[in-house]
Amino acid sequence: MQFYSGDLIETISYKGQIVYGIVLESVVRFHYTELRILSCSRIIAIVHDGNKGGVKLIQRGNNEERITRKTI
Repeated sequence: MQFYSGDLIETISYKGQIVYGIVLESVVRFHYTELRILSCSRIIAIVHDGNKGGVKLIQRGNNEERITRKTI
């Protein structure tokens, strides 16, 4: 499964709590996906190996314009 910036996802923390977050960045390295998500005012890094129970996609925006960084 591919994740894109702005996707709303659900995952489980190491304490067993459900965590909701917005994907800031998704990078595929080797056979893992590294996700940086914004959750509870913090940026959290997650390594996803493709298992269905690890990360669940809740909502994906359709045809949304994203603001990108521009170098001057």
